[in-house]
Amino acid sequence: MIHTRDCAVILSKDPERRVDVEWEEGVTLMRPASIEVVCVNKKGLLSDISNAISTNEAEIVHSNTKSVEDNKAVCKFEIEVSSLGHLGMVMSSLQKIRNVIKVRRLRGDVVVE
Repeated sequence: MIHTRDCAVILSKDPERRVDVEWEEGVTLMRPASIEVVCVNKKGLLSDISNAISTNEAEIVHSNTKSVEDNKAVCKFEIEVSSLGHLGMVMSSLQKIRNVIKVRRLRGDVVVE
């Protein structure tokens, strides 16, 4: 299993068991990323969000959307992106959608801001 450099799980393990890895040049490897989109609960907004993700060449692997108080919705997505920059591009596009209030990255149940 490959972990990020700042992963608390791997940092707590025996350093003798760690192996540095490098990716082959020219190969695009998709990585999972979890994001949360808080928005006004409007008809068609889920379609706009889905379209923004796919227009940016990211793949939706899993989604969960629920209505909450104050006429808002919370949409959680697991998407596949090629890099941190690619994730940033997707999140930036989502933030530009009318009626989107907040977009943030999740790691497990933890918000990364």
